[in-house]
Parts: sequence; structure tokens; C-alpha cells
Amino acid sequence: MNEIWVIRPGALGDTILALPLVEKVVQLYKNDKIIFWGNTEYAAVIHEFFPEVEFRSFLSIGLMPLFTCDFNVSDLKLKHPFQIFAILKKDKTVEKNLNMICSNIVWSEISKENNIWVVNQFLAMVKFVDEPPFSSIKKTRAGSRLLIHMGTGSSAKLLPDDFWQYLVSKLLPQFSITVLFGPAEKMSLFQSDNDIQILKNIPLKDLIAKMNDFQLYLGLDSGISHLAGVMGLKGVAFFHATDPIYWKPMGDIKPFIIQKHEQESWENALSVFLKTATTQ
Repeated sequence: MNEIWVIRPGALGDTILALPLVEKVVQLYKNDKIIFWGNTEYAAVIHEFFPEVEFRSFLSIGLMPLFTCDFNVSDLKLKHPFQIFAILKKDKTVEKNLNMICSNIVWSEISKENNIWVVNQFLAMVKFVDEPPFSSIKKTRAGSRLLIHMGTGSSAKLLPDDFWQYLVSKLLPQFSITVLFGPAEKMSLFQSDNDIQILKNIPLKDLIAKMNDFQLYLGLDSGISHLAGVMGLKGVAFFHATDPIYWKPMGDIKPFIIQKHEQESWENALSVFLKTATTQ
């Protein structure tokens, strides 16, 4: 049985945006062993959508020889793959070393030259650009349970507390609201509000299961927003420091470019969410 490698290190959102590529690779190589090399923290995402795909850590000791200048083929104590799909910035050393173990390599370096969504950039590696990007997205569910995540991996993407307070004050009469806080996020809002539930420091595997309890979502350009999209929630992800042309989530999480300090933009954001939430 041949091994097919998909190499995509990176954060949660990076992993999720590679899922459509993994799906197509699984379809193309039905009789082969598919291995996804990524960040160990996000293995639960691969396990959720592709239990048949083996996840391996990109930082595995076994893979490390590939990043050395004096690499020798005998240094790699792993079966050599038949095909590699590498979503990596091309490095001369890594490129040379990968070519020593595999003659079939397709590369994708994220480009911002042609205004192409990164999902479609990845799908171009397997010539599937004209088909729906990801058929394994969970089905959208009817209901009014709303999950809000105000955090993100970059401080430049954050929105002011006043914005979130404004949104929640307008939404509480209509929706059951839960606010999610990650382990590195400061719990500065809503702790003392008895009308709002708090979800904090939940492992990714448990969060994936927990998302089945929600139908709606609000967040930023973050890994959690991307997760909400593929888990079948409807809602909005707010962009202002990054470009949704490249980084928009999949599914029914709609990107909205917000002016972070303009009240009119906040009101428009609320309208977009309410329209999304009530659309069948």
C-alpha cells in the first residue's frame, strides 16, 4: 500500500482550511494510506472528519531529518511516500530533501496575487477547483443557541469590549448566549451576567463535540470561527485586520468587514447576523 502525505503545519484555522484538500486526496487515493502531517494540538479536527486518515506530528522526531542541511536518504526511518501534497513555504533545503524521498510532489505556497481563496489554492493542487469545496461540512441545525468567541491568535484582529457588549445587549432577548474563552484569553466580560453561560478552557476534542449543541455563532477571523463553519453553525466572522477574500471560513459563517470604532458599522454587523440567523 502506498503512502500519500499531506503536509500542513500551522494553527487551527490553517488545518481546517486544508480539509477540502484532504477530502479530495482521500477520494483520489482510496486504496492508499493517507497521512496528514500537522500541529499535534489540532489532531482532533482530522480525527473528527477523516477517521481513516492517520495524523502525525509535523514536529515528530522521525520527520526531523528532512529539515537538516546534511540529509541522507538513510536518515529517514519512515516509509517513503508515493505522493506528497506540501502546503509549505518553499525552502531550498526542505525542497531538496523531499525530492530525495519522493518524485511526486505538489507544492502550494499561499499567494495573494490573484485574489483566490486559500481553499481554492489548495484544491488547485488536485485540479478540483470547480467543485463544491468541502462536502463533509456538518448540516446546519435550527435553533437559537448562540456561541460567541471574542478571541483570536492575533491581537491585531481583536475588537473592543464595547462592541461585544453592544451586540450581546441587542441579542439577549432573542438568543440563548454562551461565551467561549480559550486558555490564553482574559475573561474580562460577561462573567457576572446570569443570563450568559461561560465556557472556558475546554479541550479541542470536547469543544468539537460541544459545538453540536449550538446552532449560531459570532466571532473574529479565528480558528474557532473556521471550526464553527465546518461544524454546521450559522453566523458571522468579523474581519478588519485580515482579508476575507483569502481567509473566509467555510460553511454558513459569513465574513463581515467591520470598522472597529464606528457605531454604524456595529449596527450593520448586527443586521447581517440577524439576517443570517433567520435565513433557512
